[in-house]
Amino acid sequence: MWVWEHDNWPDLSYDATRVLPHLEKCVQQIAPLKTLAQSLSFESRLDWESAILLDETLATAGIEGEQLDKRQVSIFSNSISVLSSGNVTVIPHLTSGN
Repeated sequence: MWVWEHDNWPDLSYDATRVLPHLEKCVQQIAPLKTLAQSLSFESRLDWESAILLDETLATAGIEGEQLDKRQVSIFSNSISVLSSGNVTVIPHLTSGN
């Protein structure tokens, strides 16, 4: 069952004593990745993050029963420029492919 399928969505509650040990384990497992990311150049981090976001996008679409073309999603994601200030600028040359 997905979180949004619960009867009390979006007003969910949880038992912190049951959740926190799992969160702590996640933090411990993520720590080496954070260290690795900090050792990468800004450009390498952007490439790494782009690859992760592409994989997540495709996986999320798959969960929803959609099969996206990895190449098309990659072209779209490469058309988005993330500026060092944190602002996102969409490059206007995108076409629908028709």
